Amino acid sequence: IDVTVFGARKAMAAFQDMKVDLVLTGHVHQASVTQTDHTVFVSASTAISDRLRGDENGFNVIDLHPEYFEITHYEFEKTVFEKRNHFHFVRKV
Repeated sequence: IDVTVFGARKAMAAFQDMKVDLVLTGHVHQASVTQTDHTVFVSASTAISDRLRGDENGFNVIDLHPEYFEITHYEFEKTVFEKRNHFHFVRKV
């Protein structure tokens, strides 16, 4: 998806200055985990909508710990949500 985000440069600089570890994004109906410098950006696919954008219905579970955080993505498979991806990030405190 090619999207222009107005103010993105200022926001990215602020995230860097504030040492932000994790940013939750959304509204694109696609699951992604992207790391830029010290910041991880997480987007979930749609959990229950039928407006799919190439991903099955799904959601993320985020476990926060003082030294690290983990993201586990689940996707709907026939009758249940199944674990698809797991990510581990060390916090840059």
